[in-house]
Amino acid sequence: MLKKISFYLNRGAGIASFIIFLSVMIVVLIDIVTRAFWTQTLWGFELVGLLLASGIGLGMGYAQLDNHHVRIEIVYSRLPLKARKIIDLVNSTICFIVSVVVSWQLWNLAVQSLRENITTVGVYMPIFYFQYLMFIGFVLLSLQLLVDIGVYAWQLPSKREDT
Repeated sequence: MLKKISFYLNRGAGIASFIIFLSVMIVVLIDIVTRAFWTQTLWGFELVGLLLASGIGLGMGYAQLDNHHVRIEIVYSRLPLKARKIIDLVNSTICFIVSVVVSWQLWNLAVQSLRENITTVGVYMPIFYFQYLMFIGFVLLSLQLLVDIGVYAWQLPSKREDT
C-alpha cells in the first residue's frame, strides 16, 4: 500500500518538477530576449534560482523511484548479490535519516520565512512558497527511501536460506 502511495505521489512530483523546469526555460528565454532588445528583467535571475531549487527538490523522490541516482557501478557491480543488497539497505537508511532531517529543517525554515515575510533582495518575492515545495520534495524522497528500505530488507536472504 505504501509503495503504491509513494509511486503515485512521486510520479506527480516528477511531473510538477518537469513543469517547473519548463518554466525555468521560458523565464531564461524571456530574459535573453529582453536583454537583447531592452534591459535585463529584474525578476528573472531570482525566479530561476528559486524555481531550480524547487524543481530539484520535487524531482529527487521521482529519481529515487526510478533508481536514477548516481552509483559507482565499477565497484558495486562486481560485488556478490548479498553484499549489494546490504549496501543498498545501509545506503537507503542513511539517506532516509538525512532526508528526514533536511525535511524537518526545511519545514522550520519555510514557517519562519512565512512568519517573518522573508523575501528576495531584488524584487521582494516571498520565498516560502519555494521552500514549501522543497519540503514536499524531501518528504516524498523520505517516503520513497522508506519504501526502498522495506524492499531491500525483504530481499535480504534469511539465515535459513544460507544453510
